[in-house]
Amino acid sequence: MATVLGSLTFTTGQANAVSCYGWTCDGRDPQGLCSGDARTVLSTTTPLGVRVELRYSPTCRAAWARVTNAWPGDFADVDSNGGTSYTATVASGHDVYTLMVDDVNPLKARACGGASLSDMRCTGWF
Repeated sequence: MATVLGSLTFTTGQANAVSCYGWTCDGRDPQGLCSGDARTVLSTTTPLGVRVELRYSPTCRAAWARVTNAWPGDFADVDSNGGTSYTATVASGHDVYTLMVDDVNPLKARACGGASLSDMRCTGWF
């Protein structure tokens, strides 16, 4: 049996490999949905040492921002050139990630983050 999801077709046994694709991932939590093959495609570090990463799942064709080496109150933001944006703030610990945005061509995403607006840095677009 085949399952069609966007432009992908999965045979039985593969249908659960992707829980969302492109626009169907928009606004969803990447953990458990798209984190299995996720990789950091772009990164930067702020003057205060917060690492800002743009994470991307090639299977889901979705992206999200993550900050590490951060402190409570620091933030991560993912922007899509299609106009969608999600922000997450570190509540406790030293990292946080955002919800996902669609990253299927022609859409692209970038990650921003930092301890404050004056400390904020952004990756390039991917």
